[in-house]
Amino acid sequence: MTKRYGMWAAAICTAATVGLAGCGTDSSDNAKGKGGLDGLSAQEISKKARNELSSASALRMKMDAASGSASAKMDIAADDKNNCAGTTTPASGQGSVEVVKRGDEVWLKPDAAVWSAMTGDPKKGALATKAAKGRYLHGKTSETVLKQMASSCEDLKTFQKKIAEDNAGDEKLKKGKETTEDGKRVVPLTAKGKDGAESTIYVAAEGKPYLLKIASKQNGKTSSMQFTDYGKPVAVNPPSEKESMSVDEFKKAVQKG
Repeated sequence: MTKRYGMWAAAICTAATVGLAGCGTDSSDNAKGKGGLDGLSAQEISKKARNELSSASALRMKMDAASGSASAKMDIAADDKNNCAGTTTPASGQGSVEVVKRGDEVWLKPDAAVWSAMTGDPKKGALATKAAKGRYLHGKTSETVLKQMASSCEDLKTFQKKIAEDNAGDEKLKKGKETTEDGKRVVPLTAKGKDGAESTIYVAAEGKPYLLKIASKQNGKTSSMQFTDYGKPVAVNPPSEKESMSVDEFKKAVQKG
């Protein structure tokens, strides 16, 4: 079980298509606009949004990142107290893993499709599913199996740092007119890469200049990331003992078949 299912890593790759994490574009605009961000250029707005994202004490991200014929998905909330909760779907687009993390303890519940993907064998996947009996694997994040699947939580700070430090491509962003996206007033920043990728960054036009959404399209594939719950502590409700099993218990159950 060596494959990693870290969704923040996939998020960084998606962010890279819009200039937030090292990409070049072929359109540029320093024009000023109206609204809550009136008087600021695309570059200034991008910097403010990136700063808000990188300094957030908590964050929820919902991602649907196109990858070949499938897409990696996640809906994860994490905070700086090492709490995390949500679900992730690997790049295969098959199955999901429920994640609950409190400090260095983690509870993970992969479904049958994920077990099959992780073991690389449908029969072994079925055996793992049978051994788990619908329960959560519980243990420390230092345990190899749990660490691999819980990386979607562990990589939050890495993601924030990457977004904050890498502004390559910002000089090419183009500022659009204030509009509404998902019911919120936003200022769109657009980019079109040499590889044909078209992306839009939506920044809140009122209140703090939060990065609210990134949408991109390339080769007919679409990807999106939505950011909410800035600074909101994550509510963690660990599964009960009856709903959980240790990694050792799980391994013994697999051996017994």
